[in-house]
Amino acid sequence: MSLSSLSFDSSTIIRIDDISVNLDEQRLRKFLSQIKTIHPNVKILLAVSPAVFDMPNRDNGNGEISERVFPSILNAHSDHKVFYQIERIGIPNWLSSVTADFGCLLASHGLIHVDHRLLPIDAQEMSIVTSLSLIKANIFVPPFNKYNKDTETVCSDNKVDLIKWEDGWNHLGYQPFSDDGRNYYVHLHDYPGEKLFAIVT
Repeated sequence: MSLSSLSFDSSTIIRIDDISVNLDEQRLRKFLSQIKTIHPNVKILLAVSPAVFDMPNRDNGNGEISERVFPSILNAHSDHKVFYQIERIGIPNWLSSVTADFGCLLASHGLIHVDHRLLPIDAQEMSIVTSLSLIKANIFVPPFNKYNKDTETVCSDNKVDLIKWEDGWNHLGYQPFSDDGRNYYVHLHDYPGEKLFAIVT
């Protein structure tokens, strides 16, 4: 897939994954405002996760971060079905206003944040198409940047733009941000508190 099909020009793109009901709207707005103030030509893509764990109620001092979409310990499990045990579902009520205020494009991050390679094709289609319908978008960002031929088939059959890590995405945890026409992605929960606002300065 060519990024030009996303209506982006050659400007730098920042993709924010794990947009969910767990996310702090004001912290997101502050981050987006900072990006647009310092780098006005940067394009923003928000990848939405509609079904999540109730992380604010899990954050009881044991190290969990309330803005995550699932407990980090799930990464250690050998059975992907642990990701099915979601506790909250919904689209943030502030999503449309944030999108309009900052000129963002929306993408689905899957109905459930699970490695879609581990799902049969019909389950992938349900996850991708249902989540896109909920957020009224046609761009799919695979959770964990993982996809397979079935994912490509589902996206092609449903005229969905598939974002592939191989298209040149740089994780801000490993690559410093620069307004250089490249593609970057980030999870805001990786940058708690004021640490977030140092990314784009």
